[in-house]
Amino acid sequence: LDATVQITEPSSYGNRFIDDADLAIALDGGTLTVGGTATTPEGAFDLALTGRPFAASGPSFAFDATSYRDLDASEFAVTAPRTSLTGCFSGSIAGLPDLSTASASGTVTLQPSRIGDAEVEDGRVVFALQDGALDGSLEAQLASPFPDPGVAEGGRLDATFGGRPFDEVPSYDLQGTTDRLDVALLLDLPPEQPLRLTTAFDVAGRGTDPETMTLGGSVASRSSVVGPVALDTLRAQFGLASGVLRVDTLLVDSDLIDARGGGVLALFDVQAASDFGIEGEVESLAPLVAEGDGTLGLEQGTFVLRAESDPGAPLRIIGTSEARQFVYSQTAETLSGQTETVTYAVTGLNTALDASWDRAAADSLGLDAFAGEVRASFDQFSQRPEGGKPIQVRQGSARLRADLPLDPHRFGPA
Repeated sequence: LDATVQITEPSSYGNRFIDDADLAIALDGGTLTVGGTATTPEGAFDLALTGRPFAASGPSFAFDATSYRDLDASEFAVTAPRTSLTGCFSGSIAGLPDLSTASASGTVTLQPSRIGDAEVEDGRVVFALQDGALDGSLEAQLASPFPDPGVAEGGRLDATFGGRPFDEVPSYDLQGTTDRLDVALLLDLPPEQPLRLTTAFDVAGRGTDPETMTLGGSVASRSSVVGPVALDTLRAQFGLASGVLRVDTLLVDSDLIDARGGGVLALFDVQAASDFGIEGEVESLAPLVAEGDGTLGLEQGTFVLRAESDPGAPLRIIGTSEARQFVYSQTAETLSGQTETVTYAVTGLNTALDASWDRAAADSLGLDAFAGEVRASFDQFSQRPEGGKPIQVRQGSARLRADLPLDPHRFGPA
């Protein structure tokens, strides 16, 4: 059987649409050969396919340098990023339609493409699927988003992956590194939310339900940018099993805070105990207002946060912070059209958090069944308008309490 298929007007097959196609199809002795071009809303393809779709052992197919252009992954899944992918694919697959026992192998090569706002110079994915067990590797090099050489680079990603993703309870593992990878461009985040990571990671797990899955891994980052914060060092080693999160190592060194901690948190198992803590020092508050009109200053800030519970009891969260001096300055336009800078200074600022979270009464990890209060005290407060007379208050305190969910009867009828 030899046939030529030409589609010159938009058409559909099932729930897939085809803008145009020019295909040569041959079937000889049970072997199918397809070659030609096709254009769809998702992208354009140059097809080179052979296979045995009617074999007694199950259908099998091979792709020989099939190429694609301007492929948009967001057309296949609403959670996928916008893409414009160009490259080629070579590989084979057999054992369909049951992917849990199928076998396949292939190489996907990326030529200059776009993922989100990131320009990908080149990339490659190599994979092998044998009786449902997957192994592979991924590498990608992003182009610099800046015209000046040496100012910044888009970064690089190298990773290996494996597991049994098509089992009833899937298993998976992922290891790799990123080198100055501009994740914000890949995820299409706004410019005011930079995310550039130099990281080594190693994660393995089984299952996808947080209440029953097992997960373990480690993350080590250096010389990274997370929002307004310059992250010098991040190290974390963690595990999740039977609804209990274990953090063996947590270390953060940044221009905002230095912190360390660890412990156990019963996130999903209400009958397990919790004992988690983190403490540290505030290095500077300047990163929090780097893009604003105000300035923040802090002299010697420290904090301690603990989360503890007995088996079956609500989680109690206790925290304290101290600041020798806190200063905030803001420049704003007055009613007369002039600009004025007002400086607020607080000396001897102390805050305390005392809260409880009844995990048994909460919906998943929601904030319902949460109750707590924040207390603050200071030795001296001053407000100093530019060129004006300062206002000073010696010693003071404040208290704020919240209970969720709110009781509608406290506020009368609707």
